[in-house]
Amino acid sequence: MNLGANETFNSTRITEAFNRVTAYRIQYWNGSTWNTCASGHSVGANKVDKFDTVTASRVRLCIDGVTSATPSICELEIHLDDGPNLAHSDSLIVQNGPRDSAAIYLNSPNETNLRQALDRAIEVYDVEIESDQALRYIHRVKDKADVYFFANIGDKAADASVRVRGKIKPESWDPHTGEFSMPEYSHVVEEVSLSPGSS
Repeated sequence: MNLGANETFNSTRITEAFNRVTAYRIQYWNGSTWNTCASGHSVGANKVDKFDTVTASRVRLCIDGVTSATPSICELEIHLDDGPNLAHSDSLIVQNGPRDSAAIYLNSPNETNLRQALDRAIEVYDVEIESDQALRYIHRVKDKADVYFFANIGDKAADASVRVRGKIKPESWDPHTGEFSMPEYSHVVEEVSLSPGSS
């Protein structure tokens, strides 16, 4: 388990659906080797281990023996005293790969860190609503045409500028009247950083 950054902790809680584990170890990475901070012979529904305080960014649960083919671990929690579960941090965990690729993991998905993950992964969104009003959209492609459905979910009329990716000639459709019109628009080229080898 990658915590994303160094965290200080001194206890763990393991939840097991069925009593299958007969031997286990909890280990932390000190930068060069894995070290055991707790071990035992059974887990069960609520196994708490307390140990001397350690600081690490990676923790793992090693199952050394089971009574059947597989263990049934539901969750591993990591705590400092009575503090929150450090394994459910809101921070992003990013694993960088070759050719500027990256995998992004969210311990506890919510609106804030989902937005952070998207901002990290995408430089230019397909739609950007330049307003703090309660507007939502859906983007679909039909017969090679881009169709954008915009909805005002607030209780007041909304007026906002919208940026749409790509060089397009927009048409506006009023779902109440069925009428089409040409909205005001302009084309702007935005500079984005390119990954090595991109063109």
